[in-house]
Amino acid sequence: MAISVFTLSRNLMTLFLALFVLAAVALWVLRAFSPRSTRWDEPWPLMDRALLTAREQDLYRRLEELYPQHRVFAQVALSQLLDVRPGTGNRRAIRNHFSQLVADFVLCRPDFSVAAVIELDDSSHGAIDRQQADGRKTKAVESAGLRLVRIPAGPLPSNDELRELMEAADAVASAAVAVSNPATETAALLKPVLGVVLAALVVVGGWVAYSRIIASVPPRMTVPARIAVPPVVVRPTVPVAVTPPDAAAVQQRLDAARALAAQEAEDALEKRKQAAWAAFYQIPADCEHPAAWADQVECGNQYIRAKRAFEKVWQSRINSPAPGTVDAISK
Repeated sequence: MAISVFTLSRNLMTLFLALFVLAAVALWVLRAFSPRSTRWDEPWPLMDRALLTAREQDLYRRLEELYPQHRVFAQVALSQLLDVRPGTGNRRAIRNHFSQLVADFVLCRPDFSVAAVIELDDSSHGAIDRQQADGRKTKAVESAGLRLVRIPAGPLPSNDELRELMEAADAVASAAVAVSNPATETAALLKPVLGVVLAALVVVGGWVAYSRIIASVPPRMTVPARIAVPPVVVRPTVPVAVTPPDAAAVQQRLDAARALAAQEAEDALEKRKQAAWAAFYQIPADCEHPAAWADQVECGNQYIRAKRAFEKVWQSRINSPAPGTVDAISK
């Protein structure tokens, strides 16, 4: 029974996979041979539409009649009217909250300063997303201290009612500016001062911490560039009278003494060689701390050539030493 269920499951999976592949192939064939809906090198399937609806056109004409000395603009992006105050943190994040919003109408004075922003609501403003957009638009316009006149859905108000709405919005905007602007300006003025004070505190605190750390570190020992190596005195081997019964022990002591003398002689010769090399080669002043890579390479080459010349002279003096010539090697 278990085998039959497993076999059935495998067959069903195979069938589903085959159907999926057939559907993908059919979809690809239909897409490949069907006429393309849009080609970017051909005219796009677009059509024009009126900038304003009949209701918006009626309100536009009424605004022009009520305020003949002003200018009325329709469908204006808030990014053309508002900007974030300089010195404010997160300017881009704040601007993104209103940059995509559009004002239905903007009433401007003869000098093109904004007198009021008029919003004409309709039935679509009852949706949740539109309510959120309207809330952000109201907050942005009122935060800038501008008049916001919102006309609800339904019949348009008369000219007298529209004028009363404009005057009421003007009073609300003036009160909001009187309350909010001083605090905002004070915060904008204090922010650079606080930044300078904070930077000074960080610099002073860092310097104090650095001074304490440096004071707690013991000074390093200075090693002289050259150390005078005292001459090494090789102790001569002294034959020891050995009685025949202790000959093996005496021979071991003699071998140990000879090995120690040879090692001391080798160490003494190596120290004399190091002293002769220190007298032979002096590091040029421009090779102390070369900055350029080419200078570093040239200084390394000079050191190698000097080392080779010294080794050649040293070996020649060791192989055939003359009195006082082994230690007195010069360029």
